[in-house]
Amino acid sequence: MSEPIFLNGKVVGSLENGVFIQSITDQHIFHKYNAKAMDLALYRTLQAKECLCWRLEFKYTGQVLSISFARIGEVGWVEEIKGVKQVFVRLDQFDEDVPVLQTKLM
Repeated sequence: MSEPIFLNGKVVGSLENGVFIQSITDQHIFHKYNAKAMDLALYRTLQAKECLCWRLEFKYTGQVLSISFARIGEVGWVEEIKGVKQVFVRLDQFDEDVPVLQTKLM
């Protein structure tokens, strides 16, 4: 069963069987670090819910990346952006579950 996850009154993903799933686009990536960030308060909320995995599903390419929640604490770092503390994880630390899908064949 899927549970919507809210941040500041907005749905930012869903929790399904211990997996936090976010549907994202390239605009959600911090290109300076080639990383995805999660609000620190959200990270702590998911820890309390015993989240096992963070999965990113890219809307336009079909790519799916995932990382175990325990590993986030090992490879991630906290940085404050515009007054909000965020946990950053470089994309190369995620496992690629589904590669980028081609949209056109020549």
